[in-house]
Amino acid sequence: MDPWIAGAQLAWRYRRIVLAALVVFAVATWLFLLTVVAAATGGFSAPEEGATGRDASITCVGAPSKELSLSQEQAANAAKIIAVAQRLKVSPRGQVVAIATALQESSLLNLNHGDRDSLGLFQQRPSQGWGSPAQVRDVVKSTEAFFGRATHTDNRGLLDVQGWESMPVTVAAQTVQASAFPEAYARHEATSVAIVETASGETGLCEDVSVGGSGKWRAPLPADALVPGSPFGIRLHPITGVARMHEGTDFAAPLGTPLHAMSSGKVVHAGPMGGYGNLVIVDHDGGITTRYAHMSQVDVRPGQTVKAGQRIGAVGSTGQSTGAHLHLEVRVREEAVNPLPWLQGKGLDLNGKGS
Repeated sequence: MDPWIAGAQLAWRYRRIVLAALVVFAVATWLFLLTVVAAATGGFSAPEEGATGRDASITCVGAPSKELSLSQEQAANAAKIIAVAQRLKVSPRGQVVAIATALQESSLLNLNHGDRDSLGLFQQRPSQGWGSPAQVRDVVKSTEAFFGRATHTDNRGLLDVQGWESMPVTVAAQTVQASAFPEAYARHEATSVAIVETASGETGLCEDVSVGGSGKWRAPLPADALVPGSPFGIRLHPITGVARMHEGTDFAAPLGTPLHAMSSGKVVHAGPMGGYGNLVIVDHDGGITTRYAHMSQVDVRPGQTVKAGQRIGAVGSTGQSTGAHLHLEVRVREEAVNPLPWLQGKGLDLNGKGS
């Protein structure tokens, strides 16, 4: 048989594999070239004040620096993640979550090592049911597993999480990964958006939010329970002894003291989350969220709308805690800010005065 005819027949037989490989190669090449240009021209940088047009839509946490660039390996892995997501009909928002997760877990590198038996782009652990070592280092299979659409594992993935589309990127990623550092994914959101928008041609994946929120703000605890504890800032962790950022303010309060939402909003998380223990996150719009950690009891559910002063649970000592207290956080576009001065700007003084 003529070798050209044989080659054509072989190509036709494996046309789907060939087509998929060409798509991955094209997207990876495009990403690589674009990030090289970005490194040289300052592309993918945070928008300057007063910027308008497409760049103004990039308002995510952790805006990438002007030195952002992807290696060929990173670009190829990003392209494979996006190709799998598109085949599974995962929205660009879901692609952002996956890329942010891979950036945090492995820097978009298909690692052959990690914490304990963690491997691959998403640092999935064979001992936790994510598949064999070979499967978790297979980019296609591990990406399918991350989304919850793999045939080699029954572990829950992103698409199995009810309401993931409305969660902050870091919360959505944490529901799948159960990381010891649940906030780390947020810092990669803008970079992930830049990668996905570049590959897909989509725009506006991050909302152009106006920081501030609206409505009345009230104290989360009764006035006599607002006893200041560990403040916002760098500290030695009381359990691990490691110096790290304390991203909120603690208030020592008796076990079971009622906890209230500080302003009206929507509950986006209600339940366990790593060292936070039982955690409630309320989205107040305008890029503002509040977090209430270590709760002994949770009285709300995700998706529920709450009003200022409404009970959401009770003070506890769950998670990494040495005693009953409220760990309170205020986040602006998922970046933790010092709660006390920020709330004073909202007319709420928590320095023992309540509201």
